[in-house]
Amino acid sequence: WVVDTWLMSCRVLGRGVERGMLDLLAQESAKKGAKRLIGQYCPTAKNAMVKDHYAGLGFEPLDSDASGNTRWSLKLESKKKFEYLIKLKKEN
Repeated sequence: WVVDTWLMSCRVLGRGVERGMLDLLAQESAKKGAKRLIGQYCPTAKNAMVKDHYAGLGFEPLDSDASGNTRWSLKLESKKKFEYLIKLKKEN
């Protein structure tokens, strides 16, 4: 599965919300048969603060290009669940 856009307010980044989102995404994609997640980062003037977003979540670098675009991989079988202070509630 490819995460082509990860959009969050800068006010919640770094407060554990991104970890909860990744745990939920990993859980749901694994249920559908995914073996790994691929994250893409494309640098812009406004998103430099999340340049290391995927690395901080445990993704491994796959490749990059001359423009600074990077791709990251997370194997779901070896992903450990994060600990955080928020409570997740999945609604159908």
